[in-house]
Amino acid sequence: MREQLKTLALTALVTISLLLSLGIWSITPQYEALDTVEFDNNASPVNPSLQRSLRNVTEPRAIVAHVGEDKHTAVFPGQSLYDTALHVLREASFFDLQITSDFDNDAWQTLVKKGPSIQFEFDTRLSGQMMEDAELLQFTSRVDPVMQCQTLYLYKTSEDSDLRAVFYDAIEDRAYLARAVLPKERYAYLLGAASEAVKTNPYAMYGHGLNRNFFLPAGKSKVTQYNYDAVAQPAEQIERLVDSFFFDKSLTRRVEERDGSQIFTDGSRLVRISQPERVIEYRNIGLSTSVAPAPEPDIGPAKVLAFANDHGGFSGHVLLHERAAGDRAPSQAGTSSNDRFEFRQYVDGVPLIGQMTSVYTGMTGNEVTTMQRSRYTLAPKPFSTAVKEVIAGPDVIKAVEHFPLLKLNKISDVYLAYLVEESALTPRVTLRPVWVLIQAEDNRSGLLDAVTGEPLRGEEGALLGLE
Repeated sequence: MREQLKTLALTALVTISLLLSLGIWSITPQYEALDTVEFDNNASPVNPSLQRSLRNVTEPRAIVAHVGEDKHTAVFPGQSLYDTALHVLREASFFDLQITSDFDNDAWQTLVKKGPSIQFEFDTRLSGQMMEDAELLQFTSRVDPVMQCQTLYLYKTSEDSDLRAVFYDAIEDRAYLARAVLPKERYAYLLGAASEAVKTNPYAMYGHGLNRNFFLPAGKSKVTQYNYDAVAQPAEQIERLVDSFFFDKSLTRRVEERDGSQIFTDGSRLVRISQPERVIEYRNIGLSTSVAPAPEPDIGPAKVLAFANDHGGFSGHVLLHERAAGDRAPSQAGTSSNDRFEFRQYVDGVPLIGQMTSVYTGMTGNEVTTMQRSRYTLAPKPFSTAVKEVIAGPDVIKAVEHFPLLKLNKISDVYLAYLVEESALTPRVTLRPVWVLIQAEDNRSGLLDAVTGEPLRGEEGALLGLE
């Protein structure tokens, strides 16, 4: 009897198990959708059109053609001959790169006066590796890690079938020599076009040596003066930009100052929206006050570019301009605890100087610790223009006499720029053509009205509008 009960119980259990299994396989369960967890994404989404690559921001600020007999012409971003010359440079391959001691003042005089040669003038020192990363140059061998270049000369010697290239760094007074290979017909066409341009757009060389020289138009030339509306960034865009600087915006607190400026901070980072100056300033307090680690070689421009891309991006044509090389010895590569960089906007190939159109960044060691940018941008199109006549090179040279702190034999650079003049009463700005005079040896500079020749400002230290 007991065995029969056991058998009956086991049969019942097996039957129930089979029925349950059948139910599981035959009945589709009804799931209720669950709300997904939402996370705050504090990385500000930047419009791709506002982002720039190293290739975009490391182009030459000017290209000067020396066609012989001390005849020269200069072209700038956006001009057809500039684009042709830059294309030729990108097509070239450079072999047998090595440091040279033969490039002295006499060799430089031969290149620029006897020619022919093409000079690529950059707004900041670039390392060989960075020029490769920016797809500007192609080296076929390992590049010296400490190599820096601000001026590149491309030329041909009578005894060599290939072109030669000299990479010169004025700060170190160091030069590298290389053999350049590119389609000869390209270079020949470039020189022919430059020879024709000299007839209509001649430039004259001024200066007293390899480290102190510049080129100015031999005669008067035309330039357009622009008037723009200043467009304020929408409040929601400002909010997203502020949020992008913090890991968790819920941990930030806001303080409003008497002048209407607002400060946001999480204890280690600080963002100030300045009402009087109409700028947005960022500081990483923890890093800027700490001891900086040994910097990696030449990571500064790439780092600050990526940081600026992630926090607002850029408008218009932009080139990298190095404001200060920090407090390191000139021979040290990389960045120091107070390296500062500026990204300048260009209009018609002319740089704009002023807070509204520039993005400023600073580094401590290997990290970006400061950034400053305007709350305003220029409208897509000017509301009015006027064609102005710019004074010629000889008149610029005469005007140097009116700057007591500047000496002609010490001037290291002179270039045309637009001074962004802002109005305190209206949201409008004028791009005023000016000549910028730089005396790098003494850290002095001056401004000259490019139309009237009137000295605007001359002082020791950084020039207001360039800072």
